[in-house]
Amino acid sequence: MDIEKYKEIAKFLRYYSLKMSSDAASGHPTSSLSAADLMAVFIRDVFHFDFKVPDNPLNDRLIFSKGHASPLYYSLFAVAGALSTKDLENYRKFTSNLEGHPTFRFPYTEAATGSLGQGLSIGVGEAIALRLPWDKVIALSQSTKVKLVNKGVSESKTTVVYAGIDSQEFQFKKPKKFSAPTIICI
Repeated sequence: MDIEKYKEIAKFLRYYSLKMSSDAASGHPTSSLSAADLMAVFIRDVFHFDFKVPDNPLNDRLIFSKGHASPLYYSLFAVAGALSTKDLENYRKFTSNLEGHPTFRFPYTEAATGSLGQGLSIGVGEAIALRLPWDKVIALSQSTKVKLVNKGVSESKTTVVYAGIDSQEFQFKKPKKFSAPTIICI
């Protein structure tokens, strides 16, 4: 484990989250800042995605429930090499696909989100539709408990509990090679 590399990635994520929000004079920078450390580990060690073939069925699916943290979301794709820092300068500009919440105008968006809890519902639904084993659903969040109590996701909560998905404890054991997609709800 290279702690310094995680710190470097987290610093990049924080910097661009603040810069994008400040330059746009709009957004929720604290939502982005609060998850930077978690996402530094995620983007380096968990997320597997072939950016040259975005429709690859073996790509992981990132469902960013924390849609208010879109500066963090787009910064992740810069860390992964799918966006340049120059691209990030277009955040929330009228013609930009880097909108205030992730939408399908951005080519790597799996689900358009914004309200807390949407990601879990969408992720559980996708896992059922794809007939993925439950160990292929990762619910990463600093506020999962809040999301699970939200009335809008009560069905997902029931399904998660019924299926035995433990959304409070996370272990990153995914192999480095592609084997099957993982649905990641953040």
